[in-house]
Amino acid sequence: MFEYVSKTKYSPVRSELEDIIKNVQDELRGEITFRFDLIGSGSKKLITQEKGSNKGFDFDYNLVLQQGAFDFTAKEIRDKFMEAFNKALKGTK
Repeated sequence: MFEYVSKTKYSPVRSELEDIIKNVQDELRGEITFRFDLIGSGSKKLITQEKGSNKGFDFDYNLVLQQGAFDFTAKEIRDKFMEAFNKALKGTK
């Protein structure tokens, strides 16, 4: 069973997620630029959580590649993103 989560409860988590993505943007800026869009139920502010659980929330983002993406293979792009996310996640909860 799922229940809706209040904005005051999910806002700090969403903010931290978006800070991480912005750090990835900064890390990749010289090679690849991208924008991110919250999609799915999160974009409609209909965040759910498993009732009585602390498993967290489900936020889905599209990362839309822009400049520089065609200069690399798919594997190179994946590797660059993984490296940037690993750096951005250091020191987070």
